[in-house]
Order: sequence, then structure tokens, then C-alpha cells
Amino acid sequence: MQKKILHIDLGARFRACPLYIAMGYKVSLMIQVFDFETIDDVRNANSFNLKEITSWQDDAYGFVFFDIPQVDEKYIKDFESKIDTIYAQFIFQKDLDDELDNNLVTYKNL
Repeated sequence: MQKKILHIDLGARFRACPLYIAMGYKVSLMIQVFDFETIDDVRNANSFNLKEITSWQDDAYGFVFFDIPQVDEKYIKDFESKIDTIYAQFIFQKDLDDELDNNLVTYKNL
């Protein structure tokens, strides 16, 4: 039996970003909230007026994804300076085309 990987999501802070950009990954910004912070706190701290892509929260954890025009560490530093218990990172996503999927990332016996 063969299984194909059709999509890849990768998280990074700063150093790996140029590699993922060069490989054609699409980038967004993810802000994770923990404990007593909420996704509304993240929304209120959005001084760049970034467009929200999606969000979710339960009693102990939540996240907000923002569309960003480019990778810039100012986004991470700004959010983390305003809210103590968050973690911010860039998320890189890529849909794999059939040629790449068939030739490079086919696994057997999964």
C-alpha cells in the first residue's frame, strides 16, 4: 500500500525562513495563546492590522493565524512584547504537485 503526502505545514521562527521562502512555501503568522490569555487579546494586540485567516480556542489553548505580506521578525517581537503567555511563529505551507509527490515522497507499508 502506498500513501502520498499532499500537503506540508512547517513552523519556523527566523533562521529557516529564507529556505522555505526559496522553496516556494506560502507563509502566515500563527500566535498561540495559553492559560489566561485569549484570542481576543491577540486580536486587540494586532497593531499591524493583519488580516485574520482563522482562529480557535478552548479552555487552555488557542491560536490565531494572520495573513502577512512578508516574513519579518517585527511581527513576532511586537505580539510577544505585548502579551506574556503567547508563542508566535511563522507557518509555511505547500501543496505538493503530483510529480513531486509521485517521485519523492511516496511511502510503502504505512
